[in-house]
Amino acid sequence: MSLLTVRRSFEQIIPNKKVNILIDGVDFANLSNGQSKVLHLPPGEHDIEAKMKWLGSKKQTFVIKEDGYASFSFKVKSNKRVRATNIATASLIPILIFLLIPYTGLYFSLLILSLVYLSFYLLVGRKNYLEIEKVASYY
Repeated sequence: MSLLTVRRSFEQIIPNKKVNILIDGVDFANLSNGQSKVLHLPPGEHDIEAKMKWLGSKKQTFVIKEDGYASFSFKVKSNKRVRATNIATASLIPILIFLLIPYTGLYFSLLILSLVYLSFYLLVGRKNYLEIEKVASYY
């Protein structure tokens, strides 16, 4: 058996949400903010991904060879571009609302901007909200 260490970095953006670690599509661990877990895996090719509700990361594939002991270490963190997008969106929404009010009214402009923001995360940024970074592998 090989060891797999998964560590979630300590972050202030999403501190209260747990991140689920899926290996080969099976939920193996729930990580709180700053927590790490050690898992035992059999030899072979495995996929790892992180999910937090409907948001998640892209899958990463790693191979554990049968001829010996292996240890892998992964780090889960929020994507830096997502943080920048949140800050940019929070600062642009009041400006866009002010520009759209004369044409659509306050409530309709709020609805339009909310739908655009949510559709980005539901369609485009859903698999890029979290990152899984391979820190080390030892054979």
